[in-house]
Formats: sequence, C-alpha cells, structure tokens
Amino acid sequence: MAVSATVYSGSIKSINQTAGWGFIACDATHAIYNKDMFVLGSDLGGARVEAGTEVTFTVTQGQKGPQAANVQVTGQGEPNKPEGQYSGTVKSYNETAGWGFIECPETMTIHNKDIFVMRSALPGGYARKGDTVSFNVETGDKGPQASDCTIRGGVGPNGEKVYMGAVKSWNPDKGWGFITCPETQAIYEKDIFVMRSEMHGGHADRGQTVRFSVKTGDKGPEATQVMPYGQTQQRGGMMGGMPAAMMWMGMPGMWGGNRNFMGSVKNWNAEKGWGFISCQATQMMYGKDIFVRKSSLGAGEVKPGTPVRFSVTHGMKGPEATNVKVTSGGGYGSRRL
Repeated sequence: MAVSATVYSGSIKSINQTAGWGFIACDATHAIYNKDMFVLGSDLGGARVEAGTEVTFTVTQGQKGPQAANVQVTGQGEPNKPEGQYSGTVKSYNETAGWGFIECPETMTIHNKDIFVMRSALPGGYARKGDTVSFNVETGDKGPQASDCTIRGGVGPNGEKVYMGAVKSWNPDKGWGFITCPETQAIYEKDIFVMRSEMHGGHADRGQTVRFSVKTGDKGPEATQVMPYGQTQQRGGMMGGMPAAMMWMGMPGMWGGNRNFMGSVKNWNAEKGWGFISCQATQMMYGKDIFVRKSSLGAGEVKPGTPVRFSVTHGMKGPEATNVKVTSGGGYGSRRL
C-alpha cells in the first residue's frame, strides 16, 4: 500500500549489485522518516545505477517500513542497453523441451517480443513460471535470446512472495536451522529461521539451494513452504508428503548422499565441458536431468548415450552429478555404494 503518491528527488547513496539492494539519499524523505530510503534492485526498472546516480521515486510501505518504488533515473546512469543486465519474469517454461520465454518491459521495448530462453542459460537448467530473473540478451540463431540468467525468486500459488536462498546451518537432531538470502537479509536484517515441519521432506543439507516464503512466527520471521530448488512436489507421486522415489529407496533426504545411480549421458558439450545425465530414479527425485561437469568425470570421455554410474551432490545451482564413472551397461536405478 502506497504511503505517499508524492514524487521525490534524490540520489543513490549506496548500491550492492550482488545483493540487489541499496539506499537513496533524499532530504525530503529523510525529514519525514529520519533515514535514507531503502530500495530493492527490482524497483530500479532495469536501470544501471551507482553511488551518485540521480533518481526520482515514490514511497511505498514494505515489510520493514517505508521503501522506494517507481524509481526513475534522471541524471547519471541509464537503462540497460541490449547487451546489459535486465530483470524480468519467466512467462512460460517447458521443462521437457528445455526452453521457455521471459517477459520484460525493457526488452519488449527494444525487441518487441518476449525473450526466448534455453535450459542451458538457466541455473541448474530449471525455471518455473512466475520466477523473477535477471539476464543478459545475446543474438541466437533465431533472434534475441536470454543468457547468464540468475533466478531471484518468484510468486507462490496464493500470490505470496517466494525467495531464493541457501541453507546456512541445519541441526538434524533438533530439526531446525537457518536460511541465508540477500533479499530477506535486506528486509529483516538477519538469516531466516526454519523448522523441519516447513522443509519439504523434513531434511536439509548445509549449502542446499532452496525456494521459500516468509511467515511471522512466535519469535519473528520464519521460513515456510521450503522447497529444494528444482524439486517438483507432485512429480513421481507422493506418499505421506514424501516423493515416492524417496520412499522406495529409503532416502533420508532430498540428495543422493552415499548412493550410486545408473543412467546415461543425455547430452554433452565437449567445448564447454558440461552436459546432463538422464536417470529415471533421479528424475523422480529432482524432476529433471542431472547436470554434470567435466571435472566430475576424471579421465573419462563421454558422449550422448554413454552409460554412467554417479552420485549426486548439491552444487551452487542445485543437484549435480559427482564421482561419475563410465560403465559397460545402462540401467536406471540406484544402489548403495
């Protein structure tokens, strides 16, 4: 809800490009609120700014108090050019085909259409409709397409804000831990507490990338609806709230742990040194093919169709294959090491 429709003039006091937030210095709003005005990167309209960039803005009520909205650059700095970084929303994504479209007002003005995005441009090769994403634009075989995408969050089924973060700590005996996330850190000034009951599967691994919303608990903000990134709740069926694949494999959590999986290389880019492994068991667990790096192959050489045995670890962008060994036969199951 808007606090004021008044348009103020100020300048960027500080901006953290990595975390995606900063502060605007403005004498008028400082006299009213007695502080600099907090601003999220998503409210900058895709503009490139730095300390000193002059802007106009209105004020809206955020979860932690007043914050800037409708920010427009008026002095130094300018909207991104085609080769720059943009902010948009995943309009559609076909997980099976591995492509979709991103809608972004700024790129729509430049290219007059939504931006095509391939699986290879997405972190972990995965996105959901409604995800907010930052991206670059490059020229592909059929025109402009997204590259270097970073998922920033999204909107839940009931309109709730969804954040992206990582499990900072987890106590399996007590059943709780903390999630770190730049955006929620900017809002609440602390890591977000999470209970086992809010964690899909009742388990978490330190460093695990997760999607989550925030609710108000007895002692402050708490994470809710926590889902390992890339996990689809309904895929493969559910048994007591746990994916069926985990039940019949006796999995204690969402990751492969000390298990070996059997699959085959689905595609491989020798020049870039990465590809994807197809495996029925991991497909049921994670809802997608498993990303694999050349460094996980050792001295092995692979090509599409090569049968492999592998474990699953949590990488910076989601589940990925590790300890990959070329085998003489296929098979799509799992067994203990």
